[in-house]
Amino acid sequence: MRVCLFALGTRGDAEPAFALAYALQRRGHQVAVGVAEDLVALGRNVGVDARPLRVNAREFLYSTEGRRLLAAGKDWQFLARMAGRSREIADTLHADMIDIATGADMIMCSMLLEDEAVSLAEWLRVPFIGLSYFPFRRTTVLPSPYAPQHRLPRSLNWLTHVIFEQARWRSLGSQSNLLRRKIGLAPVSQPAGKRLARMGALEIQAYSRFVLPELSGWSSRLPLVGYLRLAQEQRDMLADQKLDGGLATWLDAGEVPVFFGLGSAPVLDVPGTVRMIRDTCAALGVRALVSAGWNTMESTADDQMYFVDDVNHDEVLRHCRVAVHHGGAGTTAASLRAGTPTVVCAVTWDMPFWGATVARLGVGNTFPFADLSAARLTAAIAPLLSDEARRRSARLGARLRTEDGPGEAAKLIDQGF
Repeated sequence: MRVCLFALGTRGDAEPAFALAYALQRRGHQVAVGVAEDLVALGRNVGVDARPLRVNAREFLYSTEGRRLLAAGKDWQFLARMAGRSREIADTLHADMIDIATGADMIMCSMLLEDEAVSLAEWLRVPFIGLSYFPFRRTTVLPSPYAPQHRLPRSLNWLTHVIFEQARWRSLGSQSNLLRRKIGLAPVSQPAGKRLARMGALEIQAYSRFVLPELSGWSSRLPLVGYLRLAQEQRDMLADQKLDGGLATWLDAGEVPVFFGLGSAPVLDVPGTVRMIRDTCAALGVRALVSAGWNTMESTADDQMYFVDDVNHDEVLRHCRVAVHHGGAGTTAASLRAGTPTVVCAVTWDMPFWGATVARLGVGNTFPFADLSAARLTAAIAPLLSDEARRRSARLGARLRTEDGPGEAAKLIDQGF
């Protein structure tokens, strides 16, 4: 079977898709994965047929405007600007999607392009399967990941999903209908989620029942398969999957550190952020391992602080006492799987949801990135240095490591088709 899988976004969106594609390949399928053009090389390096969507994952996120809006906590202004940018590139993006999808026997897609991908499946008369990295379909047991993360009555939980689903459709629905006109389909007035529900389509939930036990009995068409982690042979293909000699030596030379992963977080004042981390660690009496991610740091390592660019989270986090990061789905999965207590400095999208989740599980704390300070960091990290916090996190990590998300997802796909 020829499978087309779209996973537009950052590395956290693309890497799980590469893991699933590899699992499907091992079952004899041909899989083409459409990702942002700056992530194509990563996909090919892990043995996957990655195809470019002419969008750069970092282009707006790393722009001065994008970083400023995110750092100030202006989520809606940021999302409005992102929606505008997506309309600007719609023609190019649609052309790439049509090219990649042509000839497929099945289409899969994560959230960002699902309306367009469902239309392509209809046009080609092939099945569609959804791929979700967080629970954005309607449910009464949890609020929408885009809503404030408070305990609400079941009816209000449902309502938050309805509100944000409609808001997303109003913002992006015109692009879906633009594509439909190009390929000769009539316009639609409802988002893909409602149409998929009527069809009874399979939508794989790529997160764990151990992390969201509230959803373990969700609809059979919305199965929780566990996180989609690269296979060991895929990880062996990547240069960043092993500790470099300098980091390994630093780790062995002192106490187990706290990990600060800046990732795609909008750090506007890099020197100030380094001072803040140093002050936090001095107050707590811990060492710091700082991963710059998309940020540029010109700092010198010493006995108390060590600086790296991107790192292999699966390898590094098991060597750390606490993980502090922005709360992306992939990074959160890595810190929980490592059994490492987690502080989420939530930026936007589903990050506040994952922050609230680690706090609810008793394995972490959370606060908005816009409120980042040495005092907030110190207060969030301090209780997680206890033996009890470590034991709770270790128990959860052990459960997560029993799951084979890619294998389970691939099996479900084969059973359905």
